[in-house]
Amino acid sequence: DMIFVSQARHAARMHSSHGNKTYLYHFTHGSKSGILAAMGAHHAAEVQFIFAAPQEKWDDVDHKLADTMADYWVQFA
Repeated sequence: DMIFVSQARHAARMHSSHGNKTYLYHFTHGSKSGILAAMGAHHAAEVQFIFAAPQEKWDDVDHKLADTMADYWVQFA
């Protein structure tokens, strides 16, 4: 993910340097099961929460996170 993060941060800095409002987010909620659990918050781990499309069994924390992320993304759009 270092490649993704460094490129995203560079693009954000360039965009911001031209006076544009610029936003980034840092997602830390990793997978809880399967092979991805060992990877923590891996690349694209947030996608299932953005679209409320569980790739694994969700608990109450996961549902709350999905609701919160959906609210943020709607406000951003």
